[in-house]
Amino acid sequence: MLGRLLALAILAIVAYYLLTEGLPWLKTAMDGGRPAAGGDDPSSACISEAARAGDDLAAELIPNARPPVDQEIWGTVVVRAAGALARAESACACPTAACGKATEAIWELRAMFDELDDVARGNPMGIGNPARRQERFYELLGEARAMAAGD
Repeated sequence: MLGRLLALAILAIVAYYLLTEGLPWLKTAMDGGRPAAGGDDPSSACISEAARAGDDLAAELIPNARPPVDQEIWGTVVVRAAGALARAESACACPTAACGKATEAIWELRAMFDELDDVARGNPMGIGNPARRQERFYELLGEARAMAAGD
């Protein structure tokens, strides 16, 4: 009986890890490997920077936003995440439709970041669905890539 309980606990831990770490990593690896668009197009730079911001946030926020949150480490995470978002937003100041769609994707990332920051700082009142926001980010980024390829 104890052996079955232990096996079930280990299985639950592995499943949790795969859902929280493996799935986002796989999605990032699949989306990040595709070229955004060709050449010196401002849409290409925008989409690449938005994808990089998504990668940076996934690498920083996912492992560090789980309780208990070390506030010293979290302060460093916030600075890095804010920098990645600012770089992406400045790269997406171009007037193309693809840049507009990538900007929408960045807004989703910022909303996800703000929600996780609230929780990490002990204010869970405004928590939405960070996983859904991340999924929406990848959807919008895919749409931006398609728009850039069609330009």
